[in-house]
Amino acid sequence: MTPYICISLSLSKQLLRLSTAAHIVLALYHHDSARTCFIPNPLYIDIMLMIKNAYFCVAKVQVDNPGSNWFLISMGTDSLESIFSVVQTMVGNDANADVLQLAQRLSHYVEVTNIIAEHPRWDRGLRHLHVTALGPDMKPADDVDHINAASWCGDTCIDCVNLRACWLKG
Repeated sequence: MTPYICISLSLSKQLLRLSTAAHIVLALYHHDSARTCFIPNPLYIDIMLMIKNAYFCVAKVQVDNPGSNWFLISMGTDSLESIFSVVQTMVGNDANADVLQLAQRLSHYVEVTNIIAEHPRWDRGLRHLHVTALGPDMKPADDVDHINAASWCGDTCIDCVNLRACWLKG
């Protein structure tokens, strides 16, 4: 979890920690001869794909947009979860929707988003997406309410990352 919640980590250190996690998970998974006692197969695959995806995203940005900043936390699904939480609560007790209803609800979501953009003080924010950030001393950062790109203070410059070195050190 540290690569995602320690706001002072550089992108290189985040990738190094993800590499370490991948190697530890692989070793424990390989040691488990039944392949079911440590973690279920789908969870193992999800963890490895998430780490691979992080490395691939950094590589793509290094090629497509050198000199830019990139945030590991941007790979999350917060925005998608927030859209569906709003869409689901729009209709009260009818939480399920067919394609037509979903299209109508998403168009209403766009209208709500436009209204909130005009009147930001009306937005109470999301309540269940809050994670306590860790500061440079690995203690909870009290001044950070929700981890986002603006709250990140670690070096996120894509040019400072050597993917091979991060993987091998991990």
